Amino acid sequence: MVLDLQEAIRVERQKALEWMERHNRERDSRQLAQAELEECGRRLAQANALAEREREETVQLQGMYEAERAQSTMLEEALRCVRGAGERPQL
Repeated sequence: MVLDLQEAIRVERQKALEWMERHNRERDSRQLAQAELEECGRRLAQANALAEREREETVQLQGMYEAERAQSTMLEEALRCVRGAGERPQL
């Protein structure tokens, strides 16, 4: 009888240890997954910030291009006027 009780206690202890080990592995896996998820979130935020900066730079360059094109058009028209009239335009 005592041996049976001792064996039952040993079996229950073993089951408890196995449960705790499984619980610890699952907890560790969740923590690792959470850390990976947070890292992905940080990378996504960085990628979004980079995309926003590039979009702003594209808009700025487009504005500069339009200004240069307008200035070039004005200079070409002034040059045509000078060639056509044979004199320099008054600025």
